[in-house]
Amino acid sequence: MDPTEGLGMGPTIQAHHTVTFQVPRIAVLLPETGAAAGSWIVKAIGLDAKALESTERVGDWVEEADIRRALKPRSRFTHKGSHGHALVIAGGAGCHGAGVLAATGCARSGVGLLTVHGVENTIRLIGMALPDAMTSLDANRDHVSQLPDLERYTAVAFGPGVGVTKGPKEVLKELLGRWNGPLVLDADALTMLAQQRDLLDHLSSRTVLTPHPKEMDRLLGSSSTSSYDRLCRAKAFAQEVGCTLVLKGAYSAVCSSGGRVYFNSTGNSGMAKGGAGDVLTGLLVGLLAQGYDPLEASMIACYVHGLAGDLAAVDLGADAMRASDLVRYMPQAWLGLRLP
Repeated sequence: MDPTEGLGMGPTIQAHHTVTFQVPRIAVLLPETGAAAGSWIVKAIGLDAKALESTERVGDWVEEADIRRALKPRSRFTHKGSHGHALVIAGGAGCHGAGVLAATGCARSGVGLLTVHGVENTIRLIGMALPDAMTSLDANRDHVSQLPDLERYTAVAFGPGVGVTKGPKEVLKELLGRWNGPLVLDADALTMLAQQRDLLDHLSSRTVLTPHPKEMDRLLGSSSTSSYDRLCRAKAFAQEVGCTLVLKGAYSAVCSSGGRVYFNSTGNSGMAKGGAGDVLTGLLVGLLAQGYDPLEASMIACYVHGLAGDLAAVDLGADAMRASDLVRYMPQAWLGLRLP
C-alpha cells in the first residue's frame, strides 16, 4: 500500500487495527485503502516537531484542541444582533425537508437570527418544526423564483432541495451578482455551477462550496481516477477559483483558497444518509453569520457536525440514526467543546 497517495499496490492485509507513527497517513483517510486499515491510532515516536512542521505534507489533521482554540467567546453582554443574521434559501418540490434540515442545523449554530426563504410548503413545515425562525415566502408555489432583500443578512446559504429548473438558476445568478458577503453553496447550487461554468468567475474568497465526491467531479468537469486524484484536483480548484471548499466524505477535507487542506477527525458511517449535508450547510452558514472566516467556519462546522454524529451513533447506532438526529445531538457536541 502506498502511504503517500492511498493507492493499492497489490494484495493487501485487511487489518483489524493499524498503528501509524507520529502523524496519520493519507492511506488511512481514503476509501480505496482506508478500509483495509481497520481502526487506527497514531503513536508518537519522538520525531522532531520543527522538522515535521517544515516537511511537505498533504494536509493537517484537525482535532478537538484546534476547534477549541478557534471558537469565539460568547460574552454575557451580547444580544441577538451580536451573533449575526443568517438567510437560508432551500427546499422545493419533493425536497421540502431539505429546507427544514438546513434551517434546524443553522438554529443550532449559535446564530442570533435566522430567516428561511422558500416556497409555501417549505415555509409551512418550517413554521411547525422551527418556531425560532423567521420566514420569507417566495411568490412561486413550486420553486424558488426570487431573492428577498439581502441588506439585513450577514451570511447566506443557497441550494438544498431548490431544484435545478430555470427559476432557481436565475435566482443563483442574481444572488452571485448582488451578494458579496459570506455565502454557502450546496446541493442543487453545485449542480447549477457545473452546468453554468461561467458562474464560477463570480465566486469570491467569502464563498464556501460543500460538494460530495460526485458533485466535486461535476464541478471539475470529469471523473477522478481515485480519491487521491479527486483530493488533489479539489485543492487546485479551490485555489484557482479563490474559495473555500469542503470535500465531504469519511474524513471531510477542507480546502482553503491558499492551498492548505485540513482533514476532519470526527464522524461515522451512520451519517452516510440523505439530509446530513443539508444539516452541515445550515450549521456552516450560521457560523459564517457570526463572523467566523470561511476556513474557520468550515473546520468548526465539519467537526461539530461529525461529533454530533458520533454522539448519535453511540446512543442510536449507525443503522438507525437519521440526519435529523445530528441536530438533536448538536447541543451535546457544543457542550463538550465549550466546557473546560
